[in-house]
Amino acid sequence: MSAALKGTNQAYADAIRPTADLVMPNISEHAMGQLLQMLMLATVVEGRLMGVNPYGQPGVEAYKRNMKALLKS
Repeated sequence: MSAALKGTNQAYADAIRPTADLVMPNISEHAMGQLLQMLMLATVVEGRLMGVNPYGQPGVEAYKRNMKALLKS
């Protein structure tokens, strides 16, 4: 596993792609909650940086319209 991790990180570094190694102090409910919160916040920040509304759900309304149309036919 160590060689796979190092090889993957090196491949990403060679391709000038960012990587991150997350090291958990333990696998408790508290630590997992912290990890999930960090990932949620990272998603929001990344969406904002990309110009995407991370809270928007554009597919939901289209899905509802499509489903209603299909149910009518």
